[in-house]
Amino acid sequence: MQTFDPKSILDGRNTCRTVLDALDQLGVLDGDEKPVATVYAWELLCPNGQTPGMVLIATGSPGDCDRRYLRLPDSNTFRGTFVDGTPTRGAICELDRASITSDGAVLLSDGRVIRKVELQPGVPYQHYDFTRRQDFIVHIALKLVGEEDRCYRLVNEELCPGVRWLDYSAIRHVRLRNVKKLVDLIQKICYLRVTRKEIETTLKLAGMHHADPVIRSRKQTWQPNATMEPGELL
Repeated sequence: MQTFDPKSILDGRNTCRTVLDALDQLGVLDGDEKPVATVYAWELLCPNGQTPGMVLIATGSPGDCDRRYLRLPDSNTFRGTFVDGTPTRGAICELDRASITSDGAVLLSDGRVIRKVELQPGVPYQHYDFTRRQDFIVHIALKLVGEEDRCYRLVNEELCPGVRWLDYSAIRHVRLRNVKKLVDLIQKICYLRVTRKEIETTLKLAGMHHADPVIRSRKQTWQPNATMEPGELL
């Protein structure tokens, strides 16, 4: 399964507040009026109940082999002006699938044209941006407990066909029946050098619930069964 890698996208969260900033960083700002990019915007439900707004700008058209992506600051609203200069504000999802011309004008799906689009500060998603190491640990854990298909969802079939990433709203419903065994098995099969504390912290950060928060010590040593099906013992 192909998973979404945020590090493959240019990061403009600290440098771009406006669509013009984004076009400039992507190198497609030239004052013309031809479509040069598309906005993708959506909200994500996180384990703490917050819904940060994710915003990406992609150059070119879907299917272009040289398409580039830039992530803008997390935002739930935007502001701008109509062609006649009237100011406007809107929810970030209104920008989804909007076309951008090389002079910075944004054409919404309902036909409205907005200029000087600026993202307003919103709920940050940074807390849930896993490192490659953390993402690998969570991926192994979900595979072992048989929840991989449910917890990885498609990002956007048009933007990134077949690409999936962690759905934290689904992860928070995962119940771990035996955390100790799960951590033991992750340590045994993980090629990274990870401590038990790091694994437990990562699983907790992902939003997984421990059905057995108090782990009692046992005298016998648990050995993984090579023929065990995912989720059979965990």
